Amino acid sequence: MHRWTVGVFVAALCGLMPVTAAAMDGEYSAKMVIYESQGGTAEGQVYVSKGKMRFDTPLGGNITRQDLNLTWVLMPDQQMYLEQALDVTAMRQTSSKVPGEVERKPLGKETVDGVETEKYLITYTEGPHTLQMHQWLGPEGLPRKLEALDGSWRIEYRDLKPGSPDPSVFEVPAGYQKMTVPRYDDMAALIEQAREAAQE
Repeated sequence: MHRWTVGVFVAALCGLMPVTAAAMDGEYSAKMVIYESQGGTAEGQVYVSKGKMRFDTPLGGNITRQDLNLTWVLMPDQQMYLEQALDVTAMRQTSSKVPGEVERKPLGKETVDGVETEKYLITYTEGPHTLQMHQWLGPEGLPRKLEALDGSWRIEYRDLKPGSPDPSVFEVPAGYQKMTVPRYDDMAALIEQAREAAQE
């Protein structure tokens, strides 16, 4: 993911973009606002607690569980959830230590949303690519803002509350049914059956 557009980021949070595992750190909850240079904006509530992350939006959300090596995609309108292999795309946005980080250059202090922060230039790897971004950490060592060097995207954390969220937010809500996605072979068989039926 070279360019974190709102669409790509939200798709990733919904478990559509599996990537390699990495650690989440810190414990907090906050409002996360994602801006994209072409005008897109997305926002939701994020909860983080040592290897666990939940991101909720009005349309749905997901729960990332590093301890279980999986991600649950939540669909509240359908009262269903989809279970997928661990997706840590959002961990780069929610960790003070950036997954794949190879260099961290301090750039001094800046005020973000009324809070004095330390600004850094982060160099990190993603697959064969070496990328960079700016990161602002608050006095508690938690992320307050992230931004691409070219200004193509920006993420801000508002109303950040340090501390461990209720453990229940990292579990699938009661009453949700597990959704099963057909395997490719099963889908191919269904398509072939439909073709045969159409020819009869």
